[in-house]
Formats: sequence, structure tokens, C-alpha cells
Amino acid sequence: MENDKSKILWGLAIGAAAGLVLGYLLSGKKVSEMGDDLYEIADKFKDKVNDTVDKSKEVINEIREKVANDGSKTTS
Repeated sequence: MENDKSKILWGLAIGAAAGLVLGYLLSGKKVSEMGDDLYEIADKFKDKVNDTVDKSKEVINEIREKVANDGSKTTS
């Protein structure tokens, strides 16, 4: 199940990247302008991914705490 989700996410990421590249190629911009734009987009994407990973870790830790608390309540 988790493997299927990762395949879907990778497929979406590759599709998005291919769409960006194709869009820039069809836009008629100079290569140097495209490179600058792509670096900027990549930096923003990296930041969003890092934020999402951080938020996911927080949620996972909260769930772990709840499970640990619920487990200690039932054993007491």
C-alpha cells in the first residue's frame, strides 16, 4: 500500500517536472532565463517539500504520543 503511494507521488513529481520543462520549451524564452526560472521553481518546491515533511513528522509524533497515552491508560 505504501509502495503504491510512493509510486503515485513519484509519478506526479515526474509529470509535473516534465510539464514544466515542456512549458518552458514552448514559451520561447532564452535558455538562461529558463534556467533561472527553473532554479527558482526548484527552490520553492524544495521548501514546500521540506515543510510538508516537517509537518508530517509532527503529526506522526502526535499520533505516537496519543497511542502511547491510550496504551498506558488501558494497562493501568
